[in-house]
Amino acid sequence: MPQCFSSVYLGRSRGTSNNSYTVVDANDGLGKLSFQGADGTDFVEAASITGFVDGTPGANDMPGRLVFSTTADGSATPTERMRIPAAGGVQCKTTLSVGDAAPSTSGAGITFP
Repeated sequence: MPQCFSSVYLGRSRGTSNNSYTVVDANDGLGKLSFQGADGTDFVEAASITGFVDGTPGANDMPGRLVFSTTADGSATPTERMRIPAAGGVQCKTTLSVGDAAPSTSGAGITFP
């Protein structure tokens, strides 16, 4: 039985006209989901998920990575916190304070305390 579900497509070409399929380059942004909240004056980004080209594209070959970013308290600019590169795995970016438990690898995944 065929699966029925909705999809959202975010696509990019380096072409300058409609229906142009000019190849994208390594590190080009492909799409972004931005989560924002009103601060009383403007909408300010609290978090985002962005897709990038993560290597050299070719015919039917589009290596990609996802970058997860959040905005710290007192800031208006998101910072990358985690990424999933084309090669797989998860890379976390964190600054640990004394007494914090560090993420540890366990089996095939990552365990976060």
